[in-house]
Amino acid sequence: MTISKAQVTAEDEVSFGAELKKISARMRADRKQLVRKLFDTAARYRHLADRVSLPELKAFLADECLIPQSQLASYIRLNEYSADERTLFEDKCVAPDVILALTTVRVDVRREAMSLIRSGRNLQTSELRKIRRDIDLGAILRAEGSDPSHRNALKSLAKNLAARKADELLTDLRHFADEFSDLIYAEKIERTDVGAQSRLQDAAGQAKKLRARIHVYQPFDKLQGFSRDAWTNVELCLERFENGEIAVIPDYDPYGAEQRAADRASFIKPEPALLDWIRAALGDLDVYEGFPLRSTMVRDGRVPVLPEEDSRAHVGLTVVELCAGAGGQAIGLHSAGFRHVALIEQDVDACATIRLNQKHWRVIQEDMREVDYSQFGRVDLVAGGVPCQPFSATGARKGKDDERDLFSAALDVVEKVRPRAVMLENVEGVSFARHLPYRLSITGRLRSLGYDVEWRSIYGPELKISQTRRRMILVALERGTMHRFRWPTALDRAPAPIGELIGEQMGANGWKHAEAWAKAARGHAPTVIGGSSKKTNTDLAQPKSRQAWHDLGIDPRRVKIDPPTELCGPSDAPSTEADIDTFPALSLRMLATIQGFPVTWKFAPARQSNRLTGVYDCNGDMPADNRQAIFRQIANAFPPQMAKAIAVSIKRALTGYGTDLNVSLHERLLPLIDLTCSQPTDAEIEADPEYWGYSVSKPELPQTVGERI
Repeated sequence: MTISKAQVTAEDEVSFGAELKKISARMRADRKQLVRKLFDTAARYRHLADRVSLPELKAFLADECLIPQSQLASYIRLNEYSADERTLFEDKCVAPDVILALTTVRVDVRREAMSLIRSGRNLQTSELRKIRRDIDLGAILRAEGSDPSHRNALKSLAKNLAARKADELLTDLRHFADEFSDLIYAEKIERTDVGAQSRLQDAAGQAKKLRARIHVYQPFDKLQGFSRDAWTNVELCLERFENGEIAVIPDYDPYGAEQRAADRASFIKPEPALLDWIRAALGDLDVYEGFPLRSTMVRDGRVPVLPEEDSRAHVGLTVVELCAGAGGQAIGLHSAGFRHVALIEQDVDACATIRLNQKHWRVIQEDMREVDYSQFGRVDLVAGGVPCQPFSATGARKGKDDERDLFSAALDVVEKVRPRAVMLENVEGVSFARHLPYRLSITGRLRSLGYDVEWRSIYGPELKISQTRRRMILVALERGTMHRFRWPTALDRAPAPIGELIGEQMGANGWKHAEAWAKAARGHAPTVIGGSSKKTNTDLAQPKSRQAWHDLGIDPRRVKIDPPTELCGPSDAPSTEADIDTFPALSLRMLATIQGFPVTWKFAPARQSNRLTGVYDCNGDMPADNRQAIFRQIANAFPPQMAKAIAVSIKRALTGYGTDLNVSLHERLLPLIDLTCSQPTDAEIEADPEYWGYSVSKPELPQTVGERI
């Protein structure tokens, strides 16, 4: 038997993927062990804190245990972590340097960092400073009583405020250095000098206030040309003033070793370097050996993260959506505050569905590889659900070798558009070992384009979806904003059981057993499948999930147009293949509800259903002769709630507006366009096109559905 080169390559890639997966698992186990060892180390000297002073403990750790001087405070505070926090660090494989760094940051920074870790973020130590900067700039904005509603205005305001506060801080630091220079540069200070002691107490009070302002108003992430963190030195100097620790040798002896011991504490020898470090940071001190280079401060006015209550439904973010399908992802993105510049989809029925529901959204019915993306300019987000069939666990699993794979094409779009963020979703199968080399190539390409990238799996029931659906999500953010991104975590409230969710629809057509069925169907639906263009029936189940449908009292072998009638039997018979004929089948509308579509969202027929006019029937919904195509649209959709959960987190990273998922995901979908009311008039759209989701770069209004056909 002759084996082709393609076959060998595919087999080698599967083997390589399995090897990578094995290495990954071992390294994760090693990381967990490192976390355990770190806390085991801390436990060994925990009891010493009650037996020796803090300086003695530091000396022991540094001299006897060889802990670096720069990490002494962190190691000592390791024992302050709770058992739950230690478990979290181990479960999430958090890097030891991050754990150590978190011990010394402010409480508010630590709280935000811990929330990111809980969400599944792979937090970096470099992000802690960015988190602090965002929180502090947010404090400036709130102190000024500002109410910015536009991203650019917010950025400008933050920069101006930061600059003004920076100038005020520099001026006051300079005054501080001038006011107390005569004391600090004196050869000695007699401890009995009441005037000097009073001025030193005054210096301590001023130093305390300056330190507090540096924490709140420090807009300096770095000082160009400095070989060390100069502002850390400034804070340490002020802390020395605040605590009265200004002497090189507290028991300074100006008369030599023969002076009586009782007089050794009579004088204070100030340390000139205390003010020297402040003057050097201000740029007022000439460069000399032992000091860093003179430099200018870099003031960063990036948009800060504002508190949850300041979130907005509409912030003017733009999105180009790829492989838009029947609009599931579009609903979620729109509800999160994104406005579509374009929705690109080549399936005629899916395009008709979007136009049927939102006639003013710009739908481009074309292969995504053939679209001219230069017409859109730079947008905030490129999002899409590239075909999942190449990675499905139930298909041929050809991955990148499948003709339907469009991951590479999506990255081509990203390279052309250069959005601020990218969101791509697919089935969990893309995370399998056989596809790991391909996934790494995707991540590597995005990193080369200047993005920070993470992949995560999200689970439907955790996000108020009554379906055990898992999706693999790729999120890429331009460098410098990933520290604001949180992966969605489980909501406080669980989704409704399937019986409660569609119980009313089950009884809408007179089925007398509907109420009893609803009470018995307490679980969640299995993952809805059937979106492949090659599928020729409406069977909902593979062998593994068939029993789960049976347990819910549902016949998964077909999907019907209408709910069960009074002729349908009870669903409490033994859930075996032989007895399944008595069970009700889902209607298309029930299936759409399980996927999370709003009840007002209509699905266009597969072909022209109105034989008199020859156009789509925009008032109809799910005609009987087009069941297969509508089923495919619904089954192929990315649930709106899932899309919204990711989009809300991306919005937070791009704008700084935080949003509580527990609140956001319990709000009505599509809040800005009420589908129960009439569509907006052309005059309303012309007055505020962005509000209605229409691109301002295309002033001409789109044609109606009837005119397009």
